[in-house]
Amino acid sequence: MVFNFSSRLRQVCLALVALACLAGARELHAQDGADTRPFVGVYPMKMPENTVVADIFTEDALDLNIIVLKTEEGLRNSKKMRLFERGQGGLNSINIEQKRASCASDNPNSAKADGNVISTGGAECEKRFEGNFAQTGQLSNVEFIVEIAVKELSIGDVVYRNMPEMPGKMRRSVGAKLELAVKVIDSRSGQIKFQVNVPATYTESGIAQDKSENTVDKRAVWSGLANDAGRKAATAIVGAMSN
Repeated sequence: MVFNFSSRLRQVCLALVALACLAGARELHAQDGADTRPFVGVYPMKMPENTVVADIFTEDALDLNIIVLKTEEGLRNSKKMRLFERGQGGLNSINIEQKRASCASDNPNSAKADGNVISTGGAECEKRFEGNFAQTGQLSNVEFIVEIAVKELSIGDVVYRNMPEMPGKMRRSVGAKLELAVKVIDSRSGQIKFQVNVPATYTESGIAQDKSENTVDKRAVWSGLANDAGRKAATAIVGAMSN
């Protein structure tokens, strides 16, 4: 059999050219393909107006932020949307970094954060903050605002049940339930795109020797309840916005 080297080489070259063209086309497609996922921000929750619910929060300082953080975690993990910071603490930190990056003033007292000078202006500032990653004017508005409110919250009393399999001991449990009102609002028109009530429940259980252990760790119960509610809220939002 006669091996035609030039013909074989020509075939290899054509194959390489084809692969290069395919790779280039894929890269071009990736560059041209805009990320169409919606811009979303979860706004901080407000203290409930309902007197009974508000009293529980005032007495025990239950952290509403747990629900917001768990909701954000679920939205981010879905990869269905681009999530932006809307918590006041996070926005304050962004503002500080952008002031650091601006280096716009020669007055050392013109840009301060927490009482400390963060920008002295001029070459010294530009040298200290050479990266200038947090350029001002780059913040994005969100297309959709997520608002969450506590509609109902109840944390029950301790309940005891005898345990025949363990004489002298009782099963101790505390039940709690929470209902959230979740809204997704179009920031351009103010239209409510999605609204739903999200229920969540939580039961803390253990074994007690007698009925003297009747105190309720409301912080622990709230943590379990709020995490469950935030997880369910994120699932509901992703499902609605994916349709």
